[in-house]
Amino acid sequence: MEEKAFKASAGVMDNYGVFVSFGSSSQTLVVKKPFLDMAFFINGKNPEDAIIYPGETVQGEIVWKNNLLFDVQDATLEVKLSGKALNENLIRANKGFYRTFDKTLVWNPSSMPEFGLIKPGETGSNIFTFNILEPLPISSANDNNFTIAADALIKGNGSSVELGETEIQNSLSKNVKISSLLQLASRALHYSGSLDNSGPMPPKAGQETTYSVVWSVGNVSNDFSEVKVRAILPSYVRWMNKISPSGENISFNETTGEIVWNAGNIGAGTGILNPAKEVSFQISFLPSLGQIGSTPVLVSDVSIEGRDNFTGNAVSEKKLDLDIRLTNDPMFDYTKGTVVK
Repeated sequence: MEEKAFKASAGVMDNYGVFVSFGSSSQTLVVKKPFLDMAFFINGKNPEDAIIYPGETVQGEIVWKNNLLFDVQDATLEVKLSGKALNENLIRANKGFYRTFDKTLVWNPSSMPEFGLIKPGETGSNIFTFNILEPLPISSANDNNFTIAADALIKGNGSSVELGETEIQNSLSKNVKISSLLQLASRALHYSGSLDNSGPMPPKAGQETTYSVVWSVGNVSNDFSEVKVRAILPSYVRWMNKISPSGENISFNETTGEIVWNAGNIGAGTGILNPAKEVSFQISFLPSLGQIGSTPVLVSDVSIEGRDNFTGNAVSEKKLDLDIRLTNDPMFDYTKGTVVK
């Protein structure tokens, strides 16, 4: 019920920089709450703050309130969902129904009796769920920055001295951004890859065997920046300072044993429409007598991180440690997966 005034003036600036008005007009309005107020939440958060991923089942909620001083009768709430990433086969309405011919969720007095009469000041909520496709429908470079649009309309009938018999309604529209998946394939090789390796296989105590570690980074639907891959080398593994391609920004800290690959920007569709971004580096393993019969870890604490440029979210993921069982090397013999004497 606050009053707000708008004023417009037309005129010229004189030689001293002072505005000289030739005429003006003003208009005052009163700010009121919507008759039927609505708010939209995704997984309990505002859509702008929600983080949604491909394959996820998402809970939506419409919270409503009657701000009028009289009853609203025979109310109906409709929510229309749309977007290429929406799985239309998995849309559900709690206490409502999904109207498939126009892809709209509907609540009315037949499915929700409390909509028959909404008292002044009364509030409530309607919950629904939907699912994001996995994988996302990506077939060209234009398939990126996916969103789900939600268009909601609530309406009902009311009567008062001021308004008489009238239809009361309100609407809102929101877009929910879908975060991309930053993907990392981490594998250890000996027989294959771009770097030549040497040493006994299976590894022998007291003798060095070299391995190649290959990291491949891919991305689904949004551009990423500040992408980094990190890992730790155990004390018995040595950094050989051999990198392919040689121009990749990868560093090793001898004190902490940490490897950091600054992969930089990873565009949408990398690894799907375009080749994955990849780097290889060589390490050397010198087994001790105490490791005979075991499968020591070569690289631990492997993780990837980056920023989704579309949603602004920081995304990270941890990967499994790599040990001397070279499950991704096609020439590896599984009988050679332990240290021998």
